[in-house]
Amino acid sequence: MIPSNISWQNIISAIGYIRENTIPKRRRATRFQLVVDNQTFPPKYVVSLANKYANGQELDPSKFNGGKETNLFLENLGFKIEEISSLEQHSKVRSSANPASRRAWAGSAPKAQRQALLKLLKQHFGVVKTEVSHNWLVVPSRGSMDNALIKIVEVLSSYRGYRNFFSPGLHLQVDYFIPSQSLIIEYDERQHFTIPRALALSNYPRELNLGFDKNAWISACKTTQATDRDPEYRDEQRAFYDSLRDILASRHGYTVLRIKDKEYDWTLSNAASELNKLLVQVARNARRSNIQPQGQSMMSKTAQAGAKTRIVSACVLGQSLENIHSNAERQKLLQKTIHEIGNRGWSDIDALILPGGFFCLDKYLGSLPYAERVTALENASFHNVCTNSCQYLSHSSPGVIIIIGVDGTTGPEDSNYFWSDQLCVAWNKKGIAGIGRKVFPTSDDESSHYICYSQDYERDNRIIPLPHGANAILCACYDVFGCAETAERPTSRTSNICSITTGTGAYNINNQRTRHERSVFKELRQTCINDFHNLLVTHKVAVGLGAIHNFRKPGRDNYWQRHGIQACSAALGSGLAVGAAHFLEGLPSISKSTLAATGILETYLSDKPFYKRKKNGFSPKDGFYAANETVLVRLFEF
Repeated sequence: MIPSNISWQNIISAIGYIRENTIPKRRRATRFQLVVDNQTFPPKYVVSLANKYANGQELDPSKFNGGKETNLFLENLGFKIEEISSLEQHSKVRSSANPASRRAWAGSAPKAQRQALLKLLKQHFGVVKTEVSHNWLVVPSRGSMDNALIKIVEVLSSYRGYRNFFSPGLHLQVDYFIPSQSLIIEYDERQHFTIPRALALSNYPRELNLGFDKNAWISACKTTQATDRDPEYRDEQRAFYDSLRDILASRHGYTVLRIKDKEYDWTLSNAASELNKLLVQVARNARRSNIQPQGQSMMSKTAQAGAKTRIVSACVLGQSLENIHSNAERQKLLQKTIHEIGNRGWSDIDALILPGGFFCLDKYLGSLPYAERVTALENASFHNVCTNSCQYLSHSSPGVIIIIGVDGTTGPEDSNYFWSDQLCVAWNKKGIAGIGRKVFPTSDDESSHYICYSQDYERDNRIIPLPHGANAILCACYDVFGCAETAERPTSRTSNICSITTGTGAYNINNQRTRHERSVFKELRQTCINDFHNLLVTHKVAVGLGAIHNFRKPGRDNYWQRHGIQACSAALGSGLAVGAAHFLEGLPSISKSTLAATGILETYLSDKPFYKRKKNGFSPKDGFYAANETVLVRLFEF
């Protein structure tokens, strides 16, 4: 009797052993053959060997029967059994099978199907990128793989003995990418459904977040058993690269949806409905997915027919405030601007962003917990003006959020050494919606005199959901640059963090005397950078909103555009980045110096030399000068 715990993978392991060795004469097949990947094997001998992988020793052939018992056991696991007398016809059967199946398929060729699917995705999601690279989607070397990837490599290597089937350092691409949803879509044609792919899928980590049914893909691989011999190890290579897309995407907060070629005809009139059904299944399979199908009560931005993220920026002629006495004047300026935006007739605005230091606060908030920070802002003179402004705009833009830079005027405990707060604060009509305190100081004096608080790198209070579904991060000025910072790819932005206060003490790198103390500080700083990066990934942030302080005149913001705004877009998976700033010597024209970008590929972050990065602005959909031409108001649609 064949042990019931012999698995499909045990059979594959046995086949791998046979390929590397010879079949004993007495164990050769006489009537039936197991057919795998265009090769034939003796069924009973394969089962005997498979028992060694399942139960530790080869199964005595006298303990079970060949023929019906063995064949049925293998067929139940998804394998093909053929009589030896019919094997001569095997190649003819295989060569005629594909044309027959193509004649049965009512749809068009894969290229046309892909084009039709892309059109549907754009109608459903708005912005869809094709053939996109991500800075995390790189083939690792064996030495840098974790246990999960090593296990898959070993299984694939043992299948046919190929070991060098992947190229470390190779940047992979994905078929379709929807930035606002952190959704990757792969269109899998027949060549993806191979035995090596089934082996790889069977060894995925259990906790992996996938947007497709893994078991269905394994079953399709067993049934199809496609092969590709160019190069000879191509099946193993493709299986591993597909695995990297699935596994690395999940680890970086993305969801991978796989669509099987010929499973549905995307050129049909009801294809949009079929796509929506598929997204429902994605939401079920992906535990952390933000994707919602049409018709659900909590619809995401992309699930609403024709919905887009609409951000308004308001750049101001003048400079950031330095005392609270100017708050009254700024409140009047905000009210004028809000009324003129209302008269413009714009609707469905997600957020309005104003510059850094637009208001001032006479209390230090850095050391306070979030609830006390909210209380302090609610007691400020400008709080009611902000909530009332949201209420005014909500008639045409329900749920609109107003984001304003607020600077402090005093440091911790009236210290003359440490600088005051820099905040990016979000209001809705009910009150404070989020607070982002600056965590990336600029160089020189600010880096030496500004205290960063470790909790601000990990607080999700700086992440706000926009009315149409996309998550946005509140960036206090230079934090726009910080969105592109990672512990693996540090720049001067990391070294600018010189003072960090935690729940157990304050640490300044200038006070760390020994090599060990400096090493401990750098480790703390790296932890903070990781926490900030994880915020972006975990919450699938697609929009960066920056309250920027001052530029002397238009044109001086070009550096910010290239290295801050555009880098932020790239870091957010080609998302939308919008900033608002003060200009001291005249406002920009409506279409130039936009301080906005979208669709910047993540490869932009690795472009060298950095000074050769080109300016790539994102033109506003509409714009005008408000409040006696002291405010430039522009509408960006994503």
